[in-house]
Amino acid sequence: MKIKTIEIKNFRLIEDGSLNLEDDITLIVGKNNSGKTSLVDFFFELLERAITRFQLTDFSSNSFVRFQDAYLRFQEYIKSQNDKEDEKIQLEKRKLIRESLPSINLNILIEYDKGSKENKGDNLENLREFITDLDENKNSAWICIEYGCTNELRLFESYEIENKKNPADIIDFMRDRLPAYYETKYYAGNKEKETYNREIVESPLNKITNVFLTRTVSAQRYFVTKSSEDTTSSNPNTLAGGFSNYYDNTNKDVEPVDKIKTLLKSTESDLEKEYNTLFKEILTDIKDFGAETPTKIPDVELLSKFDTEGVLKNNIKYFYKKKGVLLPEKNNGLGYNNLIQMVLAFASFFEEFKNKIPQSDFLLLFVEEPEAYMHPQMQQLFVRHITEYINKSGIQAQVIITSHSSHVIAESGVNENNGFDRIRYFDITTEQLIIKDFSELVIEGDDETRKKTIKFLKQYLQTQKCDLFFADYAMVVEGITEKVLLPFMINKSVPELNKKYISIIEVGGAYAHKFKELLEFLNVPTLIITDIDSIDISARRSACMVQVGLNFETSNQSIIKLLGKRKIEDLLVLKEESKIKSNIRVAYQISEVKGDKCGRSLEEAFLLKNISSFIGSDELNASEDFFEDVTADDFLSDSYNQTAELLKKISKSDFAFDIMLMEKWDTPNYIKNGLEWLSKQG
Repeated sequence: MKIKTIEIKNFRLIEDGSLNLEDDITLIVGKNNSGKTSLVDFFFELLERAITRFQLTDFSSNSFVRFQDAYLRFQEYIKSQNDKEDEKIQLEKRKLIRESLPSINLNILIEYDKGSKENKGDNLENLREFITDLDENKNSAWICIEYGCTNELRLFESYEIENKKNPADIIDFMRDRLPAYYETKYYAGNKEKETYNREIVESPLNKITNVFLTRTVSAQRYFVTKSSEDTTSSNPNTLAGGFSNYYDNTNKDVEPVDKIKTLLKSTESDLEKEYNTLFKEILTDIKDFGAETPTKIPDVELLSKFDTEGVLKNNIKYFYKKKGVLLPEKNNGLGYNNLIQMVLAFASFFEEFKNKIPQSDFLLLFVEEPEAYMHPQMQQLFVRHITEYINKSGIQAQVIITSHSSHVIAESGVNENNGFDRIRYFDITTEQLIIKDFSELVIEGDDETRKKTIKFLKQYLQTQKCDLFFADYAMVVEGITEKVLLPFMINKSVPELNKKYISIIEVGGAYAHKFKELLEFLNVPTLIITDIDSIDISARRSACMVQVGLNFETSNQSIIKLLGKRKIEDLLVLKEESKIKSNIRVAYQISEVKGDKCGRSLEEAFLLKNISSFIGSDELNASEDFFEDVTADDFLSDSYNQTAELLKKISKSDFAFDIMLMEKWDTPNYIKNGLEWLSKQG
């Protein structure tokens, strides 16, 4: 038994979202404020709280218009009553009020195994309350929860009364009074008929938790601070508190607990003897006080009473052992504390699940931003151990992880078995949040091409930083020169781009196009900076200077596949808007100086643009000797061969570092134009 699909409507950024879950781990990724935390909060409010505490601000932004529209419908209904219109018309208008009012909805599709001759199948005792379809071919059930208006007429009648006393907009009225007119209801649904089949009135939340238990490891995990000395389990901010929570969920009828109780009982007796010896004199004084007066003080007995659970929970102190010395938990790094807290939370939830009566059919766990305070290797180990822990436990559990970490993605979202199938991307590049399922990512080409592309992307994302999923913009570059110089070019040409989170992918001209479908799927504005790579097809496709002619083409596969152009003469006259495909713009070398002189590589284009800054410069290091023997005219007349000679003497990285030492230089035109385009996106 498992959750197959979650549908959410009208909650914060999630206007109308559908989320498919994997059997084990589903990874939710996206930019900041894309709705990941809202998803966690939503389940916590509806399934972990005894009473739902939604506020007006929890409704999606479009809902506010619907509140106002519903009030207009109410006014039309009142007018219909006053005009004594036909009763059917009045009923229809009241129905429109109800339909106009927004509600917050959660629909959960659960799939189960009915069993066969070989397989017993799932126990449907807990789920049967929600099974509404008796079709033998069906193996699913919908659990539907609605936070909706209880009485639309009473709501607007109250508003009109209040509005006469204190004029206010309907939204302001609802802000403080929402709980008075809204409540949570639970249904066994039938989504195929687009209606709720049956309301669950008696203990609905208990019936849902009998099917699946929901628990959350929140991102708001707190730790003992350097100034705090309270490391008892009564302090929820400590690891001792974490152990205490674990104890709360364990089975108390086990041998170790019985032994502790016996020891404490023996200790009580010994302490009572010592108490009476220690306080013998004061007890005698108390007894004698007022002996000759009418005041009679009762006898006082000192007993020792241990609350076993209190001792177990509050007397355990958490220490680290380092070189034989016990150190308090505040001495350790937050990363380790965070990891241990999450492990304790996981273990606690599993113990609660095992000891729950009746036991739930499966466990649904939310882990919010596990990467906090942890270095990359620790993040990956944590995700790996979650999977191992679940497999060893024998408990059926589905885990939803929200994350901003490229390392968590590499470990849990991308692997050889399922590719990208675990990843769900929260896309907020449009007005409405769109939840994208990476199992639906379509790679173009024949089967062999698709396999190679998917393999390339998987391996790249596993070994490189996968920050594409969190970026405002992306740049795909050929090599070290572009990657090193881009921050400086941005500062010089389009400094406003520094306010954006930009993911820079170094991949080479032969592979940039392989990111096309992924970049389009993510809908991230992307600038691909690549070389025009001119070749002479009449000379065995050898590299040559950029020139117009029937024999001169580009060998750059990204240009060919993304722009559909091969001829150099076509590329040199291609309009800027024709270099844009969907959310991707391709930038390659164009004319840098008079006479339409165009470089073949970044290095040649950069020198064409800035040759006067290199000649006679005392700021250079690696290339200083080369430019002592070259004049500007010499270089401009034969830039292709001159650049080739320079790169025989120094590396491309040395060339980039030399530029970093220079004060005055300009960004090549093709890169500057591309950066300006990127700055205008989004």
